[in-house]
Amino acid sequence: MPAQPAAATETAEPETVIGEVATCPTVGKTAPDFTLRSLDGERVTLSEFRGRVVILDFWASWCGPCQRSFPALHELWSSVSDQGVDLVGISLDRSESNARGFLASTGYTDIIALWQSLAASSTVASAYCVSGIPHTLVIDREGVVRYSGHPARLTLDRVESILN
Repeated sequence: MPAQPAAATETAEPETVIGEVATCPTVGKTAPDFTLRSLDGERVTLSEFRGRVVILDFWASWCGPCQRSFPALHELWSSVSDQGVDLVGISLDRSESNARGFLASTGYTDIIALWQSLAASSTVASAYCVSGIPHTLVIDREGVVRYSGHPARLTLDRVESILN
């Protein structure tokens, strides 16, 4: 008698959803939509942030430049968070525990941290043409990329100009 197929489980990893990407989302272009799971277990979709400004940061716990640049990025976000700005971090760690451990040890548990799997996060990074980390984008209230580059070059003046 042939083996019965395994029953589907509800613990299966949700599929990473990426909107159509024709080219890299450069400044002035619409940011590709995506859905990833947060460290809190919620499905987070970028387009759900329309009407708010999103600072989207690609990082990993093992990345020295990420560790050095994140305090300033977090401080910048904290200074404008009350103006409808969200800080969304996509971890490129190999495990959820590494991402979670880094955020807990540094106290940055107030960001929207996404990690579904390395493959899922890498798929989103590829859609954004991220070739090295840290890499930060600022997406305006209409979903258009207004900044793309190293977080150390993102200034308060630049973020405030996007808010106005």
